Amino acid sequence: MPWLLRTAQLGAHRVSRAAATRGELVSMMHGIWGLPGVLASDADARIAAAALRLVPDCVIGGWAAARLFERAADPDSEATVFTGEAWYEHRAQDRRDLGETACARVMVCAPRAARLRPGEHVRVFRSVVRADEWTVVDGIPVTTPVRTAFDLARLWREPAAVVALDRLIHLGVVDLTEIRALTVARHRWRGRPSALQVLDRVDGGAESPQESALRMLWLDAGLPRPRCNSVVRDPDGAFVARVDLLDPELGVVGEYDGAHHASAERRGDDARRQQALEELGLVVVRATATDLATDQAASAWQRRLRRAYRRQRVRPDHVRRWHVTPL
Repeated sequence: MPWLLRTAQLGAHRVSRAAATRGELVSMMHGIWGLPGVLASDADARIAAAALRLVPDCVIGGWAAARLFERAADPDSEATVFTGEAWYEHRAQDRRDLGETACARVMVCAPRAARLRPGEHVRVFRSVVRADEWTVVDGIPVTTPVRTAFDLARLWREPAAVVALDRLIHLGVVDLTEIRALTVARHRWRGRPSALQVLDRVDGGAESPQESALRMLWLDAGLPRPRCNSVVRDPDGAFVARVDLLDPELGVVGEYDGAHHASAERRGDDARRQQALEELGLVVVRATATDLATDQAASAWQRRLRRAYRRQRVRPDHVRRWHVTPL
């Protein structure tokens, strides 16, 4: 990591300590400096800086480990979940652990005897990582995918935890069966009951954080669990549409319209697609970022969804004319 230097390395790279004093270098963490151009808020820079501070038997975990796995599995994706933003901070009894800054701290898993101090950008989580529970990604020791997912499930708030595990499973980084087996085996571990609840709501079929969030609203509305990204076909088996969320029995569809749906051409395609679905007897409930922005807006969307269910249940002409196949 030539763009990050320890204080003792400054001279070897012809950088004076006076440059750090004058503010020409970026102070990443105690004793670690970023060269000009490095941003202290950059997630990858913070992970690399935390890695430089590791002592024996300590590894990077949490969102930082997940970010490295996500980047390796889908390097060109714009749907990055593990951004290192503060709202992803772990579940904690101590309110200080939730933080007030824009950046979540990098979690370092460390045994109790390890001499490692927490800091503004590093949270030391005293938890032993067995020899088979860590690996190396991009030269950085991190918890394995299954241990990473287990820690996220038990330490993060539920909506964020579900989104995180949806992403890791969808990318093929880890399997739900593996996570569940580890969770069941870890009796009396902190956060285990929360992890089991999270695993009951996970669905690796979701292809974006927004789809995961919309599914959470659907479930919280007390309605049947929808399928993710199913293909709807007409009675002859011809393809009609692939939909984000679907109750295949009653024919209720949930669709999330991201920014790419704003063009006139895309709106026209969406309208034709919705008409084709409705001609088969399905009802479509659309959502945008506005519907996920506040609790009030989310509640309003849930009311729309419940009304759709009521209409489908009482329709006298309701005949299932659609077929559903997995993606």
